Amino acid sequence: MAAGVLLALNKAESIDKAEAMILKIRPKAKISQELKEDLQRIFPDK
Repeated sequence: MAAGVLLALNKAESIDKAEAMILKIRPKAKISQELKEDLQRIFPDK
């Protein structure tokens, strides 16, 4: 969910960068492949 917020607010340029930002703050966080696929459908340009 945090990745989607970062993308929606243009705080991250891509899904991978959003994931990196999240992992920097919370190293144990995991973004599932299913969520990444959903984010790709919602944010096709990122």
